[in-house]
Amino acid sequence: MPHNKEHKLNEIKAKIETIYGTNLTRGKRQWNRIKGRANFAAVSYKNIICIFKTPGSENLTKNDFVNALGLEMKFSSFLTLVLIKDERSKLTFKLGRDTFRWFKGEYQLSFKNGNGKNFHTLQKMWKGLPAFKGIGQQRKLLNVYLKELNKTYKKKWDIKF
Repeated sequence: MPHNKEHKLNEIKAKIETIYGTNLTRGKRQWNRIKGRANFAAVSYKNIICIFKTPGSENLTKNDFVNALGLEMKFSSFLTLVLIKDERSKLTFKLGRDTFRWFKGEYQLSFKNGNGKNFHTLQKMWKGLPAFKGIGQQRKLLNVYLKELNKTYKKKWDIKF
C-alpha cells in the first residue's frame, strides 16, 4: 500500500473498531457471549479487512454484512482457497480452480513421464493441505482421476491416501 494512503487505512480500522467493537477485552467478549450477544473480530492483510462474527444477537442490520460466498483467498501464486457452502449448509473451503487444475496436470505429467518422485511429492503436498470438507470432496474427485490415469499408463504406484 502506498505510504500516502496509510492514514486512510488507519481511519478505516478505527471506524471498524467503533462500529463492530473489535477491540473489546477478553472479559467484555466473555460477558457478551454469556448474554447471548455476538462478538466481532477484524483481521487485515494489506488492503483487505475481514470481519468475523460469532453466533448471537447483534445490534447491526443484516445489510451491514456482505455475502462472502465465493470469496477467493490467494495465499501464494500456487495456492488459492475459495469459501463455499457445502451440502450441510455449512461454510467450508475448496481449492481454487487454477490450483486444482495444476494438481491434475502435474499428476498427468507424472504418469506420462513415469516420474514417481514427482508423483509422491504431489501426494505429500495434498497431505499438507488443510482438512476442510470441500478439499476432501476434491480429493475424492482426484482419486477417481488418478485411477483413470493408472488404467491408462499402468503404473504400480500407491495412489490411495
